[in-house]
Amino acid sequence: MDSRMNPTGRLTLESVERDFRRKFSVSAEVTERACQYIPCGFSRSIASYGPHAIYVDHGEGQYVYTVDGHRLLDFHNNFGCNTLGHNHPAITEALLEAVTRGFSFGCPMVHEQKLAQILVERIASVEQVVFTCSASEACLVAVRTARAYTGRAKLAKLEGCFHGIADDFQVSIQPRPLELAGEPTDPLCVPCAAGLPPSTLTDVVVLPQNDLEACERILSEEAQDVACLMLELQPGAGGLVELDRAFVHGLRELTRRLGIVFIADETITLRCAYGGLQGEFGVVPDLTVMGKIIGGACPWGRWEAARTSWPSWVPARSSTPAPTTAIPWPPEPGSPAWR
Repeated sequence: MDSRMNPTGRLTLESVERDFRRKFSVSAEVTERACQYIPCGFSRSIASYGPHAIYVDHGEGQYVYTVDGHRLLDFHNNFGCNTLGHNHPAITEALLEAVTRGFSFGCPMVHEQKLAQILVERIASVEQVVFTCSASEACLVAVRTARAYTGRAKLAKLEGCFHGIADDFQVSIQPRPLELAGEPTDPLCVPCAAGLPPSTLTDVVVLPQNDLEACERILSEEAQDVACLMLELQPGAGGLVELDRAFVHGLRELTRRLGIVFIADETITLRCAYGGLQGEFGVVPDLTVMGKIIGGACPWGRWEAARTSWPSWVPARSSTPAPTTAIPWPPEPGSPAWR
């Protein structure tokens, strides 16, 4: 009989935890040492399941090898961004070649232009690209662009979608307790982290998934204050919910009619198809956010736009400023941002 089962032949939490601690005892020791310097012994919340984190020594292909000497099939795969698996020879060779040239400059390199060109040629809605250091930063810059372009302040998001660690995004991802979430057709803005300023709960409009009628009612009421709608085309953090294509197309038309910038966060969903999930849906967003998948799983971010929706006050040299100053301010007199 499996040691994790009780005499009735059923798994128990106690036996599973006992087996986990035995199998990953070295990881437990590393976690204990790390707790002296890092809260909980690790920096990423995804590792917070179980008695302690499982520390990885290295990875090869579809497997990770732990400090405990175990080979594990990696179903997580860093949220799928390691599309070719761990330590793929082509990725490793490209990274090593880049490192030998230097990797921290205040000036651009040709690689930036080459990658931007690949994205423009690959994603139908993308005609211009701005790079950042993470997808969280890219989401921030995209929202700031929408606010400056429309002259409005509020952000609309779908309940259950995750867009990074900024204050405005840390609401209604996994609303708890559920009683605070409101009615299914009228979700309330629920903080998902401590330390959020009260203004966050009034500056973010939360929308239900797959309920176009409710979304239209809520956005129509808030339209004069909402700068953008940001959504994942396949929500995941709040539970894997498949969005109806008719719903997504309805939101796209609704935002166009109300003058709200439509932002597709493809940090995770870009890998769903050659042109991203937006290509599969046949929807054309105003702005698109992408993450580390386009950098061989390195911590990069970028936001992109079609020229037709690119703010008129962003100059032709828009790729030059650093991410923190990527949006020139103040805008030129007469632009929408002055409204």
